Amino acid sequence: MSTHMPGAGVPEDVRQRVFAACDKLAGKTTELLADLVRIPSENPGYKYDEKMYRGRGYTDLYDEPITRGGETRVAKFLEPVLKDFCHETRLVAKDPLRSNLIGFMGSGGGKSLALNAHIDTVPTGPHEGWTETGGDPFNPVIKDGRMYGRGTTDDKGPAAAIVGAAMAIHEAGLKPAGQLQLHLTVGEETGEGETFGPGWFIRQYPELKTDACIVAEGSSPPYRLGVVTTSSGVSCLNVTVTGKPVHAAMRYRTIRSGYEGEEVGVNAIDKAMRIYRALYELEQEWALKKDASGLSPRGFACIPIGWVHGNPSGIELPFFVADHCELGMAVWRYPLENLEEVKAEVNRVIWSAAESDHWLREHPPEVDWWYDWPPFHIGHDHPLVQTVSSAYSRVLGTEAPYMAWQAVTDARWYEDQGVPSVLIGPGDYRVAHAFNEWIALDEIPDAMKIYALAALDWLGYEER
Repeated sequence: MSTHMPGAGVPEDVRQRVFAACDKLAGKTTELLADLVRIPSENPGYKYDEKMYRGRGYTDLYDEPITRGGETRVAKFLEPVLKDFCHETRLVAKDPLRSNLIGFMGSGGGKSLALNAHIDTVPTGPHEGWTETGGDPFNPVIKDGRMYGRGTTDDKGPAAAIVGAAMAIHEAGLKPAGQLQLHLTVGEETGEGETFGPGWFIRQYPELKTDACIVAEGSSPPYRLGVVTTSSGVSCLNVTVTGKPVHAAMRYRTIRSGYEGEEVGVNAIDKAMRIYRALYELEQEWALKKDASGLSPRGFACIPIGWVHGNPSGIELPFFVADHCELGMAVWRYPLENLEEVKAEVNRVIWSAAESDHWLREHPPEVDWWYDWPPFHIGHDHPLVQTVSSAYSRVLGTEAPYMAWQAVTDARWYEDQGVPSVLIGPGDYRVAHAFNEWIALDEIPDAMKIYALAALDWLGYEER
């Protein structure tokens, strides 16, 4: 049996066989995606609104995450699909309700490559927002070349594409000379790829470490199927402000000149808004002065406020002046920025705003940086990037466009384990996490071809 060596390129006749197999399997891959959308796998790390989900059979909405088990249901659904062309599959999990699925294909000798996609999604939000799917985000609807439904772009469409690519290699009568691994992983949406997904299982099972990884995520815009070589970083920050409760009818005495002011009461929401405004102005300054080094769009670094929780402590009626307010925010930075320098600048702005106010000066806010998801980066001259770029050009007939990804990605957790990674996939990130999320179905077979060609070039191949 002859072996085509890694890095030697894929001859035209073999390329045509693989592409024909991808085209033949396009309909089957679309059906697979629809099946995945029908299985709710909202990441259980999110908290849910009781009113939003009342009547859907969920219980213990605040003490126990409400969709535990969805990720494992997806993994177990996919396992028999992979068994048709993988010589081995494994379910690996820290939590049995949150199982990663690993498929192994090829001789197992020589080089290795992982194709990664995550199988968890974000929550759906109120179902009435899903107008394109009849009010059911888990009801996949195809319309005008798009499939609508939760997870279509993020990340079940890319997951279907990597499965379809491996299936096409098999359909074309080939097998990798090295080892191709399919990593269908959990926890990405809440940064738990480090503790439940690939970051965890590579530490736990060293035999699952690969030479390189292609992470499948929707990599548009600005390019269709752009080749992503870096991502941004994000930190989570909470700022909590305390006030002084009093009857709501006394507000005028707390804010009008000539009255008692702070002696009577202090609205914590008013004080928190001083900090909010200062951070908003910092965002504008960043847009003018920060250098993205050509890796991200100018002005991307920002501080979106994700939530404002303000109320009289333990009371849900507006008859008291609020004595508690919490701002929850994400602090986004450019790929090459230093985290500690960013934190120091944000902290200076918060404390400056506090110092400018008598109440906050005497009752300083609580500042809690509680999570960081670092960026990833790989050079354009890395052999993995060159392999993927070559596959892109042979599929789409043009030079591969390099780009940065504005979101964060599991590529970072592979990088932490010494596995170089690049990101490319079908889907438009502008509709991820949104109502009526969709994917353009014609992107999936193109992505399959890129994955399959890159895998065969990286690993080498044999006739089955």
